[in-house]
Amino acid sequence: MFFLAILDIFFTLFVVKLIAGFIFSRIDSRSRWQCGSASASDNCQSQSQPKPWSCKSSAQTNSIGQCSRRETPFGHHGQHPFRHFFQSPAFQVFEFEFQPQQQTAPVRDQPQPVPAATQPTVVVPVTPVHTFKTEDKQFVLSVEVPGFSRSQLTTTITDDLRQIKVEGKNETRKPVELTVIVPRLGDLGGVNAVLEDGILTVVIPKVERDGRIVTVGSAGKATGDDGYVVA
Repeated sequence: MFFLAILDIFFTLFVVKLIAGFIFSRIDSRSRWQCGSASASDNCQSQSQPKPWSCKSSAQTNSIGQCSRRETPFGHHGQHPFRHFFQSPAFQVFEFEFQPQQQTAPVRDQPQPVPAATQPTVVVPVTPVHTFKTEDKQFVLSVEVPGFSRSQLTTTITDDLRQIKVEGKNETRKPVELTVIVPRLGDLGGVNAVLEDGILTVVIPKVERDGRIVTVGSAGKATGDDGYVVA
């Protein structure tokens, strides 16, 4: 309702402005016609004190004594009676309220992207080409690690898990990682590793175990720990 009331007031002021302008323009036209039809002595210079619309000097009259230029209360040099009203701050506030305004979204702080140089790079190790062979007296593991030196390779032996882990790190190559399970016959205490021509050779000797002979006894008789029959 308040918005409709403001619209009504604004429209009423606009209509009043149009009507006032029309009325004063008609009065101005009629005054011009009267000044042009009357003689210069009767209409323009009859009074000692010049009126706002009378000729103020002889330079303003033409050859036939008519006013060629005059001033009106709201003509070229005059002021409109409602000029101060429509230029008042209150009326300008009405115009500002009814002008379309562009809505701007609030500026929010957005997180700045982190430079790529400061982000830690995670390189996943690759599995190198390898072979695992079983021979009569040993197991042989061959791993291809070209470009790696002995100081850049690490061979870890885990007795509980019976596994051998080979790791290699190099600044110019991707890291390598390999884990191999050693069979039960492998002797983890005698492992030997050699690097030659980019190939790491790991040798695991086999454990030689002799079989035990078990004596078979008769029914009802047990055998002792030494394998002899207990009477």
